[in-house]
Amino acid sequence: MAALNKEMVNTLLGPIYTCHREGNPCLVFLSGAGFFSTADNFANIIDKLPDNIGILTIDAPNSGYSPVSNQANVGLRDWVNAILMIFEHFKFQSYLLCVHSIGGFTALQIMNQSSKACLGFMGMEPTTAMIYRAGFSSDLYPQLALRRQN
Repeated sequence: MAALNKEMVNTLLGPIYTCHREGNPCLVFLSGAGFFSTADNFANIIDKLPDNIGILTIDAPNSGYSPVSNQANVGLRDWVNAILMIFEHFKFQSYLLCVHSIGGFTALQIMNQSSKACLGFMGMEPTTAMIYRAGFSSDLYPQLALRRQN
C-alpha cells in the first residue's frame, strides 16, 4: 500500500488533521462522532485499496488528531465550509464521499454545495477490531460472532 501523507490543513475552524495520497478517483472518508482518527476508523478498507486510488481522510475538530478547540459557536455549515477549504487545498477535481454516521449528514451538505465535483456517496460501517472487541454487547455484530466461532 502506498503511504498516506499526514498534514494539518488550516481552515476557518483552525487546523484539521488529514491523511492523503494522490490518485484518481479520490475517495474522501468522513467519520461519525468519536475520538478515533478517520484514518484509523477506515484503515481496514483503506489498506485494501489499489495504490492508484486517491485517499483523503479528515478528522473533525476535537476528534482523532485534530486539535481540541472551543467549538461552542460552530455549526454544520462551518464544518462543511472547512471541508470545502480542505478540498481546495488539495485541488480536487472530483471525489467520492465514503462516510459513517454523522459524517453522512455532513456529506449530504457537501454534495449540495459542490455537486459537480462529487461522484457519489457511500455510507458504511467501518468496524474495526477495537470496536468489535469493545464488549458493548455479546451480539452487537452477530454475523461477525458467527464467523469467529467457525
